[in-house]
Amino acid sequence: LQLEDLLISPLQRITKLPIVLKEIHKYTQNPEDKARIEKVIENMSESLSKYMHNQRL
Repeated sequence: LQLEDLLISPLQRITKLPIVLKEIHKYTQNPEDKARIEKVIENMSESLSKYMHNQRL
């Protein structure tokens, strides 16, 4: 294995986190918790989008 191979795994997991958080959000009943999860999803999606854009440049 090369270093690049090892670095890909964490990135793949990070890209799956918004999907996992959306599932958690679905089953969350507390409105305050739902709002926090929504904000985390929004921030994470924005960060991932910026990262992916920068990788293409």
